[in-house]
Amino acid sequence: MVSQPLRKGATVAEGDILCRLNPGARPARLLEAEARLAEAKIEATAATRLSEKGFAAETTRIAREAQLEAAQTAVNLVRIDISRLIIRAPFSDVIETDTAEIVTLLAPGDTCATVIDLSEVKVSGFVSEQEVDRIELGQQATARLIDGRTIPGKISFISRVSDPATRTFQVEVTLPNQDGSIRDGMTAELRIDLPAEEAHRLPQTAHDGRLGVRLAVNGQARFVPVHIVRDGGGVLAAPFGQATNAAASQ
Repeated sequence: MVSQPLRKGATVAEGDILCRLNPGARPARLLEAEARLAEAKIEATAATRLSEKGFAAETTRIAREAQLEAAQTAVNLVRIDISRLIIRAPFSDVIETDTAEIVTLLAPGDTCATVIDLSEVKVSGFVSEQEVDRIELGQQATARLIDGRTIPGKISFISRVSDPATRTFQVEVTLPNQDGSIRDGMTAELRIDLPAEEAHRLPQTAHDGRLGVRLAVNGQARFVPVHIVRDGGGVLAAPFGQATNAAASQ
């Protein structure tokens, strides 16, 4: 590192320099590679002219062109290496950690700095296997933060594989956060509004274990199959094939 370090909390714009590394012998290597490239161009041009006039073998011309391509590649590699000496901010936001100190040795893959982008945040939760097929990507959702704020967002991910322990499916909701008021790692509660369904509240003893209830219709007993919408203080259920709404029954 040869640049002055930036301290965490500093604001950077896209393209700002985060770290500048010592070039070492790279400039000299570039000059050497460029000299070999110039020489290779001259030899390739001469071999082409001699080959066209019949004074040189075709294999000689091909060999000189191959040397020219190799020399050009060597120059490109050194230039790419030099371009990586300057590490710039990929986007505008806040530095989460101090950048590397002067004289710090950074090997390939080492961290120069950590810049976070909180213009959008994702809130992750889990949905039961009974409800996962009732939600879809792009559906509206609301996150209630630990401080009481409610932020609207949209479902951006629904897992296709359940958690092996809970048999629930991960769901992610993307929230706008242009002002950066939502911090990474905050606790939130997700609410996803499902289509309204009508349902009846029935006591737990109303069904006989076959997902249905017995009704008296015109003085005769009749078994009506139902599906459970919610199991709480009672069983919210409705006949199969009819619209049900747990919310309407509350």
